[in-house]
Amino acid sequence: MNHKIQCLITSVDEFKDPKLFQKGLALLPDFGSWKERKESISRLRRQESRLESLVAGLMLRTLLLENSLPLEALSVSEKGKPFLKNHDFHFNLSHSNGYVVCAFGSVPCGIDIQKEKEDRSNIARIFFTESEYALVQKYGVSMFTRIWALKESYVKYKGEGLSLPLKSFQVYPGSYDILSDGSEWGRLSTCISTIYSTDRTCQAREFAFNDYRIAVCSALATEPNICRLSTESLLCII
Repeated sequence: MNHKIQCLITSVDEFKDPKLFQKGLALLPDFGSWKERKESISRLRRQESRLESLVAGLMLRTLLLENSLPLEALSVSEKGKPFLKNHDFHFNLSHSNGYVVCAFGSVPCGIDIQKEKEDRSNIARIFFTESEYALVQKYGVSMFTRIWALKESYVKYKGEGLSLPLKSFQVYPGSYDILSDGSEWGRLSTCISTIYSTDRTCQAREFAFNDYRIAVCSALATEPNICRLSTESLLCII
């Protein structure tokens, strides 16, 4: 396996077609954690939430099949983090406003995607450190979105859920470099950012396109690109 964390992204748009949605749903297994996901999809009220949960499941299914890993190994920790039993293969999923992303590799990792929204300075005042809050006051909603994604990715990497206070570690966003311009992403940029906590220092990879911000955290470096997974790949039968 590649000794760096790799990332995937896909859009849920094509699954707005009811036939494709049902085809995708039928591909998810009917056992264990897969069955729980299928049942939870049917209970979700918002169409966007149903689409994102379905596509996240299909992305994970495709990832495991392409790496010759058994679907039966999927389980969920006591703190709600999915993992593979008895395999040195780690992954993490996130979704927001029509996109689903996944990070995977040979060590634990965390990924988060966020879309820029309205002013969130009140949230920053509660959950961010003083220096992080100062950055939000200076640079606005874009900086808030970056810091929030970085913090979420670190919490997911640690696998401790809400028991890890967001003020217990400090993030330092880096400066973006442009990867591509004028593609389907608009302008795709990336950078390395730093996360300090009492027990370790981590390097996190950030990606930015349009109004979206993605952060990936792990003990290993992350590949400086993000690969798009096609609808055809998500619907593969292996």
